[in-house]
Amino acid sequence: MVIFVRPLFMLLLLLLQPGLQPVPEGRVFMYLYFVFFIVFGSFFTLNLFIGVIIDNFNVQKKKVRLVPLHRHVFLSFVLNVPLSSAGFFPGVGNEGA
Repeated sequence: MVIFVRPLFMLLLLLLQPGLQPVPEGRVFMYLYFVFFIVFGSFFTLNLFIGVIIDNFNVQKKKVRLVPLHRHVFLSFVLNVPLSSAGFFPGVGNEGA
């Protein structure tokens, strides 16, 4: 432990000397870099989350489209129409025609 602490302490003392400290507000490009980094980073993160949400929405929509046969059963239950009503649901009750 002493092997690592002593050199770090000496480095800290060296960096605290007056001529070795950084100049505040020395470069304007650092401000521009920071602003662009925050703006593009936030847009990237936002697009990532929106992409995941839209992808999950599309997966759920495909799952609903895979079961179109239950749609007529649901509509007959909601609208109180018998399943054998001719012509109301395409493909249902038209076997004899």
